[in-house]
Amino acid sequence: MSEISRKTAATLWALGTAGETVEALPEDCRPQSEKQGREAQLCYPELSGDSIGGWKIAATSAGGQKHIGVSGPLEGPYLSSHIFEPDAVLSMAGNHMAVAEAEFAFRFGHDLPGRSEPYTREEILAVVASLHPSLELPDSRIGNFAQAGAATLLADCACSRDWVIGSATATDWRSMNLAESPVKLIIDDEIVTEGTGADALGDPLAALEWVVNKLSSRGITIEAGQSITTGVCGVPKPIRAGNRVTADLGLFGTVSAQLVD
Repeated sequence: MSEISRKTAATLWALGTAGETVEALPEDCRPQSEKQGREAQLCYPELSGDSIGGWKIAATSAGGQKHIGVSGPLEGPYLSSHIFEPDAVLSMAGNHMAVAEAEFAFRFGHDLPGRSEPYTREEILAVVASLHPSLELPDSRIGNFAQAGAATLLADCACSRDWVIGSATATDWRSMNLAESPVKLIIDDEIVTEGTGADALGDPLAALEWVVNKLSSRGITIEAGQSITTGVCGVPKPIRAGNRVTADLGLFGTVSAQLVD
């Protein structure tokens, strides 16, 4: 691992811990390649004393990619301490992005080791234990994140902050077309955006497959008990302290969080 990757991670971790941002990383701790950005992701368990509890995908639509100036999706880790149970109470302190996203999440029942050959969808689904409604509150340690570039955004864990995972659905999701499944984001009993599973890279299963194979190509094992959230359905919507926010995945259930100062 490069020294600049370690320095990048340490800088971003210090900013996140303090609830602060910078407009751009200083040159001496700015990753110069996506490889260095991905290396920085793997420093956070040591910096935090925490473990990686799951992974996310960002920029799953052409519009989202254009907004942040990247050519494709980005994957990022979630530390276990930032993954929450349903009806979590989440602080908005230091949350500069201040948006919520309704998403599909998949939990793994068995390890899926990294390998050189891509996994097929069938191989992936064979080790997925369950589907869950998912609510993400992303954030960035870079104030001007739309101009930061892919390398820095990767080092910033693809803008991860807080992630609430609902109960496993009892619906037979494997027999259904997830791309056509309706998704709503509700804030204080008002529907603020609606979408479908197709917003997540055309299909949540396509997004899942993308993340799995990106991690696999990096030699990373997805561990039993870890989850992957597959990207926003609808569009991100502004939130503030005092809101109750709900991701409604219809037949697949809902998950909510209460936001405080």
